[in-house]
Amino acid sequence: MTKKNVLDGIVCLKKDWPKGMALDIYPGDFSLWAQDSNPRTGCFLRDPIRDAPKRRARGGVFYLNTMTSRDSFQQELFNAGINSRKTRYAVFMARAANPQEENYFRQLRIVTNYALRDYYGALNEDECEEFPRQVCGVGEAFWRFMGEEVNSCNAGRRDAYEEFEGERIRGRIRFGLTVERSVKVESHGNVHNDGVYRMWSQPYYPQIPIYNEKR
Repeated sequence: MTKKNVLDGIVCLKKDWPKGMALDIYPGDFSLWAQDSNPRTGCFLRDPIRDAPKRRARGGVFYLNTMTSRDSFQQELFNAGINSRKTRYAVFMARAANPQEENYFRQLRIVTNYALRDYYGALNEDECEEFPRQVCGVGEAFWRFMGEEVNSCNAGRRDAYEEFEGERIRGRIRFGLTVERSVKVESHGNVHNDGVYRMWSQPYYPQIPIYNEKR
């Protein structure tokens, strides 16, 4: 298994994982958005990243700014049906070649073991139950990703600009989060949610008046 360690020990897999296994789509393929249907049928009609509102704080999926507290973030995950304590999951990451055009800096996708089995077909029954645990839960993984991106932004490594009235405006950083696919799992008589979750860091421009927004 090809892997590398990022985000304080969280294991991140390569985009072509599982190596040597032919899948209809791969969980590390960020060009496709998971949906509540067969993965071969496509993706969302609108891209939540490219079509995100650039002046408003929130849009079609929920967005978080850098003032979000850990407690309120955990509440957002709970409201979205995400099990923040889940530790059996795979992590994939992508970086924008052109943040200005693609409207994001980095993306993080978390796929739980049952979603790897039931949605992508990447694991069999035994592999699913024995899938290695990460060093922390899903919620903490997202929180660490946000912290790493904020630090990179503060260090000048996350820059994007827009022109407004002859002035070059530097974007601030925010985060988008969505449940791409929800997978219901029954275990020991209880039903709980697993799934495919995606978070991204992206620039936005609250300094520019909303009336000037082109979208």
